[in-house]
Amino acid sequence: MKEIFILRHAKSSWNNINLSDFERPLAKRGINDANKMCDYLSKNSFSVDKVLCSNATRTKETLDIISDGIEFEISDARYTDDLYFKGIDKILSYLRSIDEETKSIFCLLYTSPSPRDATLSRMPSS
Repeated sequence: MKEIFILRHAKSSWNNINLSDFERPLAKRGINDANKMCDYLSKNSFSVDKVLCSNATRTKETLDIISDGIEFEISDARYTDDLYFKGIDKILSYLRSIDEETKSIFCLLYTSPSPRDATLSRMPSS
């Protein structure tokens, strides 16, 4: 069974209205929060087998900041559009497709699933 850690990107900036949603960078608050998360991960010896990250600018920037707190060779992280603005079903399908040898996954998403979606995903299928 895989252990999956999901983190939403840090707070994004809305300062430049000419940027697409995909291109929006982190806000100053997001940078500060990501640094706090890095400290937390580092203090707790956070280690995973695989790191997956959305290609959206703010998710990549969040990972760049918190990567020092993860016991993982960050150059081995996988960046994918499959984690950008997808519903819980598509995200779960993507995670299920990962090889069985991978026991722990850190997944940095564009958006977090709604509580309703997360609850439904835990229900047994008929």
